[in-house]
Amino acid sequence: MSFSLNDFERGRIVELHKQGLSQRAIAAEVGRSKTVILHFLNDPEGYGTKKSSCRPKKISPALSRRIRLAACQDTGRSSTQIKAITGADCSPITIRRHLREKGFRNKKRLQRLNQRHLCSHFPIPPASSLDSGLATPGHL
Repeated sequence: MSFSLNDFERGRIVELHKQGLSQRAIAAEVGRSKTVILHFLNDPEGYGTKKSSCRPKKISPALSRRIRLAACQDTGRSSTQIKAITGADCSPITIRRHLREKGFRNKKRLQRLNQRHLCSHFPIPPASSLDSGLATPGHL
C-alpha cells in the first residue's frame, strides 16, 4: 500500500465524511489510520503537498548540464572560465564542488615536452661505453 492517499481514496473519504461517518469508521472502511483521515479532512487541498525544508540549490539542472558540457569540451578550463562561459550566478568554488560531486577530477593540460626536457632528464650514454661492456642492455 502506498504512503500517500490516491484519488480514489480521497474521494471515498470525502463521501463517507459527507454521509456523517466518524473518522474512526472511515479509517476502518478505507483501511487507513485515523490520523491519516484526520489530517486529510483538516486540509484536503493541502494534504500531500510538503513545503521544501531545505535550502534551495544554487545550480539548477539546466545549469548543471551546461557546466558539465563546458568541462568536457576543454578539460584545461578553470572554474572561473567555466563560470564566465555558462553565465552561472555562483562562485567558482561552487562550480568546483559541483564538478567534484559529479565525478570530475581536477585535470589540467599536460605540458608539451620540449627538446630541453628530453635531454636534461635522460642523458644518452656515449657509444664508447656501450662497446666496452660497461653498460649492458639489461642495465641501462
